Amino acid sequence: EHVAHLKLLHARLGATLDHIILNREFPGYSWEELPGRYPTWVQNFTHRVTDISSLGNVQNHQNRFVNLNFFERKDALREGQIVKAPIHVEARGTRDGARITWAYDEPNLRGFHVYRDEVRLTDAPLPPTVFHYEDHYDGVADYRVSVVDLRNRESPQSLPYRCKAGSADTTPPHIVVVSPPVTGAEGRPADVTARILDGRVHDQVSATLYYRAPGQDAWASLPMTRRVRSVFNATVPGEAIGADGIEYYIAASDGANEAVYPPAGADNALMLTAYPAREESELSPPSRVTTVDGVRIEWQEQPGAHWYRIYRGTTSEFEAGPATRVTYVAGCTTAFRSNGFGFDGSLLRGSYYYRVTAVDATGTESAPTASVEVVYP
Repeated sequence: EHVAHLKLLHARLGATLDHIILNREFPGYSWEELPGRYPTWVQNFTHRVTDISSLGNVQNHQNRFVNLNFFERKDALREGQIVKAPIHVEARGTRDGARITWAYDEPNLRGFHVYRDEVRLTDAPLPPTVFHYEDHYDGVADYRVSVVDLRNRESPQSLPYRCKAGSADTTPPHIVVVSPPVTGAEGRPADVTARILDGRVHDQVSATLYYRAPGQDAWASLPMTRRVRSVFNATVPGEAIGADGIEYYIAASDGANEAVYPPAGADNALMLTAYPAREESELSPPSRVTTVDGVRIEWQEQPGAHWYRIYRGTTSEFEAGPATRVTYVAGCTTAFRSNGFGFDGSLLRGSYYYRVTAVDATGTESAPTASVEVVYP
């Protein structure tokens, strides 16, 4: 526990130093000097998060600084390039190397070259439809990507992305639980969400929730479901939450390194205190759920509903749960229109399916409705 507090202090001091240096040096950065202290500043800032308040402060400050400084400078420098460098370059570790991904938003390209520490890995340009590369390598490296246009001109290399490739990654995941549940109704399910920050590719990162009634010896385990990228959800079943509540902790793994939250794990687990639940009511799902104008969902008001939960999936038979929950609206609301963005912030395209549930004042949730389709252009 003391080590965890020292790590928080170290991250806070590190973020302050990074911010001072960025304020002093960033206006004069060239393309080759980017991103400067931004990666360590972002990491130190993120590792300060302990609750919803610190998350809000960090995100507001960081997003404002990045949007007003970094993006503006990066875009201005890239605009001056004859052949523009790739964007959104990311390198994440795998068990035997690194996976590099990128995007490109300009026409007339022949393909891409990939570099590791300034050494070109591709003999010939990758096809213009390929936006990923697998590198088999052990070590810490900076990866960059360049573009070759139809006139065989090569762009400047992209901004570097540092990666601990293969067995070089000995850093355990960093588990962030924002406002973990501390109270819940006896006999009612409880949702737990965790963000697992790690340098490995997302599909190699996993999380498990452990819980038990206070005083018991054995822990029950529940694999957490990936909501998107590094965000995981799990729902403790209602029958596991008795009058004494539960204690719980989270374990995460990237396939080679493991971590627990709280830092002491089972020795200092989180506690959910139960309060007597109100009498359950029989609540039916909303009726007459339809799509209007192709993108707006409407339903008929359900008597007894204090709010409605909206879920989204990629198939008509998707499961309504924490990993697919979009939002909730008040009981007096009978319509919902998506902003058009997915859980990862990307634009929704093609067919998606929505289901709606009604929730009463006791927290009892109805069964979900049948799914309705929304087609995004």
